[in-house]
Amino acid sequence: MVPYVAPPTTRRPGLPSVGAMNSSTSTIRSYDAFAGPGDPGYDEAAISFNLAAPLRPLGATTARTVADVQNAVLAADSAGARVVPVSTGHSTGMLGPVADRVHVLRTVLDQPVRVNPDRGIVQIPAGARWDDVVRAAAEHGYAVPHGSSPTVGAIGYLLGGGMSFYGRKVGVAANSVVSITLVQADGGIVTVDETNDPDLFWALRGGGGGFGVVLLVELRMIPMHRVLTGMIAWDATDAAPVARAWATWAATAPRAVTTSLRLLNAPDAPETPEPFRGRQILAIDGSIMLDDDAPENAGDIRRALAEPLSSLVTPLVDTWHVGPVTDAVRTHADPEEPIPYTSDAFALAGIDDDTIDRWYAAAGPGSGSGLIAAELRQLGGAFAETPPGAGAFSGIDAELLAFNVGLAVSLEGTAQARLDLLRIRATLRPYTTNRTAPTFVEEPSTPRRTFADDVEARVDEIRKRVDPDGLFALDVRRSSGM
Repeated sequence: MVPYVAPPTTRRPGLPSVGAMNSSTSTIRSYDAFAGPGDPGYDEAAISFNLAAPLRPLGATTARTVADVQNAVLAADSAGARVVPVSTGHSTGMLGPVADRVHVLRTVLDQPVRVNPDRGIVQIPAGARWDDVVRAAAEHGYAVPHGSSPTVGAIGYLLGGGMSFYGRKVGVAANSVVSITLVQADGGIVTVDETNDPDLFWALRGGGGGFGVVLLVELRMIPMHRVLTGMIAWDATDAAPVARAWATWAATAPRAVTTSLRLLNAPDAPETPEPFRGRQILAIDGSIMLDDDAPENAGDIRRALAEPLSSLVTPLVDTWHVGPVTDAVRTHADPEEPIPYTSDAFALAGIDDDTIDRWYAAAGPGSGSGLIAAELRQLGGAFAETPPGAGAFSGIDAELLAFNVGLAVSLEGTAQARLDLLRIRATLRPYTTNRTAPTFVEEPSTPRRTFADDVEARVDEIRKRVDPDGLFALDVRRSSGM
């Protein structure tokens, strides 16, 4: 345990007080900030979504109020410890070699998601998951640039950039962030935006962490009640022509369309839907943005997507439909409960028959791949653009993003999955770029580069300014291996 008696709350002039952030926050108090292994509360705080990468830090605590966050930060600083903020545990595998040298601060604030429909803004407290945010926004006729999993923490996703199924039209999700409120290394609260410390606001959006503990994000919403979303799937044995047709279509698809092409190895288990059970399938899923309250063009868009593909090979299932925007958050069918896995991610410059043929040969029928998913995410459009006021990670100039995942339930299974990952990367090497999307990189061994060296240098300068003693230094995701 690390006991600490905190000084009175600090506040930057002209910025929100702790009370303004959370009216139920009590005065900062003396308490044992971090639990050690075996202590009550340790396991609750030291969570990891990836069961193959369990988190065993030096200490851990769950903060449910702003004062809890400040206490933990000041306690760690007083003890010379290093703090890493987490929320839902989806990115904790990146801690890797430093996991046993940090104190984990899990932020799950007892605050609701709040929507201001007049401003078109949603306020997201630390700990909120995308499912919470999507539902809150939808009640007011809005969508948000959410992730493909409903259980991912919204704030961590936004700080990493965020590649949503609306991204080809609205861009990287971090570019829709309006303001960020955080606790800094001295325990003070600061809100940053385009006018208040714009450099820090820029660096926080995709800069790689190490700036403080984020309490609240304000996000610009998308006026949209309904969406065209779903999945169409084929037995992969005969579907190679479908994959090539998708690539041709995707290269010139409207910006309102963002889709994913995946090879999925479905387990032969009772819980697997009957059409997929024990098969490798090729699936296309995603979302097509519709004009607000005007879904009459959905039929034309859907036919342009599905009919040419279905005419090649009869699909096993087709769930594409016009529905409420809340449907889109589960379209990708990502696991909602923790699983053991290993993964790899990289961007690709090509989107042509040769790219697809290489991918199919490396991950499809006859390849020997046992991966649960080999994915090509459609990029281009606004993903490749840098709008005014963008963050450090403003976009990615690539046509596709490869994201491959294998189960890691045993040493033998993990080794085989990693061989599959390496084979796919090697096969597609002629088309790989030197960039990655931060939210898809989940292991420290994955080669990664988010931005150019000069951008990384600027981010480092800002990080040193706001955290000169390196309290959050082990929370930094740096470029590696590219």
